[in-house]
Amino acid sequence: MNVRILSQDEDQAKNIWNYLVDIGKRLKTWLYPVLPEQNISTGELEETLGKSLQRKLHTAQNCDLHDILREKVKIDWSQWYLSIEKHEKALEITQNFLKTFEHLEEFSPIDDQINIIKEIYSQFPLDDRDWEQIGEELEKASRTMDPICVITAYTKHTEFTRRLNRHSAVNAYHFIQLYCTILNCPTLHLTKNYVDAFTYILSHPKLEKYRFKKGTLYRGCVLDDERPIEKLVENATILTTTYLSTTKNRAVAEMFAKSDNNTKISVFCTYNINNTKGRSALNIQEISSFKEEEEVLLLRYAAFRVVSKEIKENDRRIEICFEECSNEASESNNPELDNSNAIQMQDMEATSGTIRFGIVIPDERNTEYSRHDEIHMNTI
Repeated sequence: MNVRILSQDEDQAKNIWNYLVDIGKRLKTWLYPVLPEQNISTGELEETLGKSLQRKLHTAQNCDLHDILREKVKIDWSQWYLSIEKHEKALEITQNFLKTFEHLEEFSPIDDQINIIKEIYSQFPLDDRDWEQIGEELEKASRTMDPICVITAYTKHTEFTRRLNRHSAVNAYHFIQLYCTILNCPTLHLTKNYVDAFTYILSHPKLEKYRFKKGTLYRGCVLDDERPIEKLVENATILTTTYLSTTKNRAVAEMFAKSDNNTKISVFCTYNINNTKGRSALNIQEISSFKEEEEVLLLRYAAFRVVSKEIKENDRRIEICFEECSNEASESNNPELDNSNAIQMQDMEATSGTIRFGIVIPDERNTEYSRHDEIHMNTI
């Protein structure tokens, strides 16, 4: 009888094990499905996802985390910025986000964050001298624990910047718009460490002297149509969700807003910065590889209000003016934020990421503001 019970237990254990193995196979197929080996209509062999990604890497085509996310999880980018319904809510999100990095001190280490960035960088090698220099700057950052080296690396290559901003955009979209957590969202889980590592480094006290606290910044670009900016209406409140290159020199931005193509739309943006804590922008002119651009980097999760939006030159030029939402006014009126309504930043702790302005739309047709700005993304 004991033998029969033991046998039944073994059978039950085997059934459970087989069930778990089956789930594992199904999950693997869902994440990395194999495409048909042959197209019946043409007789041509088709690539598996793995071979497709490998081919893109070897031919220096666009290939990053989003090749998997877009093709297999069917994520669709609808906008490159986040519209926030209430002004107060935008400030609340910003303040909760910044609290994550208030503990940083002058001698806070950044080696873990640099290692994360180096790991992601090494996964996408390009046969390019500028790409190699990124690795050299990251190695220097590891030796010296100097966050300035990471910023220099950021400005070295458009592809490096583009990938970072794509990851930053999807991270913010899933966290704020979809209310995801790293426990229930594979997309947030996959993007978190890389994105968070950059934000951690750019929030480091060693960069205090580079903080841009007050002034006017400019950005210009050319778009195919108005869809990326259609929600930017007067009095709308938005959050930056990627790192955005701007300039102190209006003439520089105007160069990138020019277009000889009558089917394109020129977009010129003005940003009025007023943040005594200097947590919304970094003046990286002396750090950047392109000092003549007088670049100031707008950081992620900065809140702005659209002051005006004007359409000029027979609908071929749009000028948008942004005013930074005041953190100081909000804090004085609300010394203790209402935690019941706050969007907590629990998933953003420990290491935090980098971005330029707004959530991104991959688009190979648009012209960008800066030579090292986001490639293939609609931005302003």
